[in-house]
Amino acid sequence: MSKRIHIILFAFACACTSYEASAQREDNAQGQDKKKYSVKDKSDVPVNNETPVKNIEKVVGVWEVTAIYKGAKNITNTDTVGLNRSFEFTRENKYISYSDREQIDSGTFKLNEVQNVIYLESASGNDVVEYKLRFDENTMTLQPSESADANAQRFRYVYTKKSESDN
Repeated sequence: MSKRIHIILFAFACACTSYEASAQREDNAQGQDKKKYSVKDKSDVPVNNETPVKNIEKVVGVWEVTAIYKGAKNITNTDTVGLNRSFEFTRENKYISYSDREQIDSGTFKLNEVQNVIYLESASGNDVVEYKLRFDENTMTLQPSESADANAQRFRYVYTKKSESDN
């Protein structure tokens, strides 16, 4: 008798498992799980598990101004002051600013990865300068942020990466 009860219970458990698997296959065929949540097909799941490169990694190097815009207008050919400018950013969060090959400023920088903002704090103790930051392939665009005066906000400086930093 005990053996017969075990066989009946085993058969019942197998039937329940089979029913559950059948119901789950039916739900998946309809694009829903048991709780009626949407189930994505495995082909819809992204397979690119690469972590995006952070701005702190992109900014390191020597950058030279290659274009200057005032609003939408390209003023590169008429702006003689900004054209020979460059920045060097190091892994130690330091920067050096050059005009031609002469150092004109240096200090430290911080990045806000979420808001794409770079903060330059001069070693001379001047105010912190804040720029909106954008990277495209081998270019970096800096535009004074809302904290700058309205005239400065209209300018955009496009830099091209010339080399990696030595530090």
